Amino acid sequence: MRSAAAFGADFIVAAKDRAASLTPAAAKIAAGAAEIVPIVRETNLARAMEKLKDAGFWVYALEADGGQPIHAVDLRGDVALVFGSEGHGVGRLVRERSDAVLCIPIAGMESLNVAVSAACALYEVRRQRSVKDKA
Repeated sequence: MRSAAAFGADFIVAAKDRAASLTPAAAKIAAGAAEIVPIVRETNLARAMEKLKDAGFWVYALEADGGQPIHAVDLRGDVALVFGSEGHGVGRLVRERSDAVLCIPIAGMESLNVAVSAACALYEVRRQRSVKDKA
């Protein structure tokens, strides 16, 4: 949540089932981000992705062994980033319904945890948009 707020995300979509809820402790740790970035709970994430695509978003799944490096894709438009669970990645339907699967190139280790991956990806979106704004 803090990364989403820091890098200007409009909202967070989270699974209604099989996902942690926003407890008072989590809200406190988020340091106010829970009040800045709305959280939308969806029962079916693959269906939510289709709604986003119908609304004009490009939907990208991120996985450690994903396809294209995130910096090689134009992220300046309306984009939605999908992060899988640690250890399992994104599900088959999510992967199939994504416009592309991206990765964050790293060296020296196998993968990053999901919070760090989200921060890196959100930063890249913000970086690309700031370059466009300066052009």
